[in-house]
Amino acid sequence: SKLMPYAEHRISFGKASLHNKIGLASLRFPVLDFTHQNENLIEYDGGLKIDFNTEDNLGFSYSQKVSAYPLLNIVRGYDLIDFQTFSTPQPTTPKPQVETTLQINFDKVISPINTATELFALYTQSKTYNSFAFNTQPFIGLNANQLSGNYLVAGMKIATIFNRFPFNLKVEPTYLANENDNLTDQNIRNKTTVERKMLQVRLLSGFEKKSYNLELKTKYSDFKFNSDITSATTQYMYDPQVYTSE
Repeated sequence: SKLMPYAEHRISFGKASLHNKIGLASLRFPVLDFTHQNENLIEYDGGLKIDFNTEDNLGFSYSQKVSAYPLLNIVRGYDLIDFQTFSTPQPTTPKPQVETTLQINFDKVISPINTATELFALYTQSKTYNSFAFNTQPFIGLNANQLSGNYLVAGMKIATIFNRFPFNLKVEPTYLANENDNLTDQNIRNKTTVERKMLQVRLLSGFEKKSYNLELKTKYSDFKFNSDITSATTQYMYDPQVYTSE
C-alpha cells in the first residue's frame, strides 16, 4: 500500500512557467515471512517550460518516483512465466526502489527556409532489473536481484518544404542506449550494453496536377551489443523503400 501527502507549486514569469510537486511516499509492503515492513521515500516531479513564441519552445522535466513492486518478487515457489522462463524464490526480500527520469525537448521553426526542427532526449535510471540464470537448461531462471540499469533515447526531427520543387524532406536521426548490470551463475556482477543508431530519410512529393504521389523512405540502422563476459557484436541494416499513392 502507498500513502503520499504532497505539496505542489506552480509559477509563471514572462514566457517561462515552472512547476514542482514533492511528496513523502509512506510504503507498506510484504516480506518473505508473510509480515509487512514500512519505508518512507521522497517523490518529486518538476519541470520548466519556455515558450519563445507560438512555434519555438524549450522544455525540461525531472521526476523521481517509486518503481512498481510486483508481488511476483516474493513468491516462495517457482513460478512459470512462459514456456521457457520461470522465476526463482528470492533469498532476501526486494526493497522498494526509486527510479529517476530526465527529459529535454526543443522545438524550433526556421521560417526563411521553411524548416521545422525538434530535438529531444530522455534518460531514465532505476534498480529494477532482473538477472537470468542459465544453469537450469533447457529453462531460464529469473532472479529479482534489483540490479542497476539505465536507458537513453535521443534524436532529432527535421522537416523541410521546398519552394521551387513539389517535395517535402524529413530527416530523423535517433540514438538509443541501454546499460544494465547482470549476475553470472557464479554470482559475478557484469555489465551489458546495447546501442542502436538509426537514420531515417523520407522524401514525399506533393504534385498538384498529378493523380499520384511518391514517397521514398530510406532507413539505416547500426546495432551494437557488448558485455563484460562476451565479445562485442555489430549488425548493420539498410532498408530503402518506394511508395506510390493515388
